[in-house]
Amino acid sequence: MAKIKPDATGAMLNKAGGFVYYVRNGVNYVRTLSKGEYRSNTPAQELQRAKFGTLSSLSQWFSEVAKVGLKPPKGQTVANAWHSLNKDACLEDGVSVAVDFEALQFSKGVLFPPSVSMSIDGETKTVSVNLQAQPDESNCKTDDKVYAIVVDKENLFSRIEELGARGSEQSVQISLSDLWSTDVEGYAFATDSAGKKASKTVHVTMGGSV
Repeated sequence: MAKIKPDATGAMLNKAGGFVYYVRNGVNYVRTLSKGEYRSNTPAQELQRAKFGTLSSLSQWFSEVAKVGLKPPKGQTVANAWHSLNKDACLEDGVSVAVDFEALQFSKGVLFPPSVSMSIDGETKTVSVNLQAQPDESNCKTDDKVYAIVVDKENLFSRIEELGARGSEQSVQISLSDLWSTDVEGYAFATDSAGKKASKTVHVTMGGSV
């Protein structure tokens, strides 16, 4: 932004030749005009916008689940933290955009991941979750809390269930409502007993019949 001196006709105002002239505090200024909103419509840039939009939508759907495993710094929301963590989970093949559900992360940290197996009974829409006990190690405590997550890929419903302490064997049944499809993915992660530290999320292959 540059100062200008008015000519003999007085202060210069309004727009001319790609510039706008105005007065502030008795001084004439000039600045370039904005060229307006620019949107490139090349296929690659359209796909990038689609990827960003998809992740933004998913971050809102999953923020309530992710808040257990993500502790963003002050000034950042859980949804924003989830979006940043999953920026590589949205794939494009040059034509369309798809979500890599196996790559999704709902937690972040240095704790050792838990050992969990899952299966679904498609007729009753019941997910059986089994937690295998793990020993006490430097980043793997027996009193760590272990969580299971189930995500409906069709409707984007999600459920999180606390399974119990890492050091004990646990079996938990998760009953899904009639609104759920049986096209589901499973995940698990651990936090310390205070909920301040977490492991990364592990994708759990869903066995059973659908």
